Amino acid sequence: MEPERRAVLELIRSEGDKIRALRGMYELTLRRGIERQKFRQIIVFHRPDRFRSELLATNFNQPTNIVVTQGSFLQGIDFQEKRFLEGSPSLKNVKQLLSVPFFPEELMLWLSGTFGVVPGADFIGQNLFLERGSERFLIEFLYRDNRAVQLRGSVRLKDRFVRCDALEILDQKSRNRVFTSEFAYEGELKIPSTITFWLQESELQGELSVSEVKPNPGEIPERLFSLVQPNGFRSIELGD
Repeated sequence: MEPERRAVLELIRSEGDKIRALRGMYELTLRRGIERQKFRQIIVFHRPDRFRSELLATNFNQPTNIVVTQGSFLQGIDFQEKRFLEGSPSLKNVKQLLSVPFFPEELMLWLSGTFGVVPGADFIGQNLFLERGSERFLIEFLYRDNRAVQLRGSVRLKDRFVRCDALEILDQKSRNRVFTSEFAYEGELKIPSTITFWLQESELQGELSVSEVKPNPGEIPERLFSLVQPNGFRSIELGD
């Protein structure tokens, strides 16, 4: 591999490693056709495997669902349907409960405005494309689950600057887009202030905007990443 390409890949990887944990509050808007829903979303994570999302109805400030992952376990509480869900943190289960097609650590990287190879994803290889005469890059990650994840952005090796502005997931065989997202930044914030995303299959569009966020906070209590089944809630076992 050419030294320049190797340096770009290393810079992207090192930038992703700068955010190991996060606490944040977001405003989430979901649209499908003429239907629109607004939520407040609290997100806490500690890489590589601990993740928590709490979705609250903005009108009542009451939780509608909570999803946590830790190690090889995923749990969820659906307050509207009174269900307690348990399974593995598989691609299918994360997409079902959180609407985005990622493994948990991939989701954490995406929220940080980047992407990378994580344990558990059946990675095949990657391709890096650099536009001649510009500072633009495209890196494509290929997986045996038929995903081709494309990350786009700008890079300047001389001052070690990298910023990702879009991530797409394509079907490797058909090359059809499965998932599209764009990152927007404000001020000195190193992570995206707004992420706009589309799930083509379900025709779902979402916008996730930061209200307040703290990358790499102090100690995060372990109790945040496990749930107890509430009384009267049905137990549901999630398949892989």
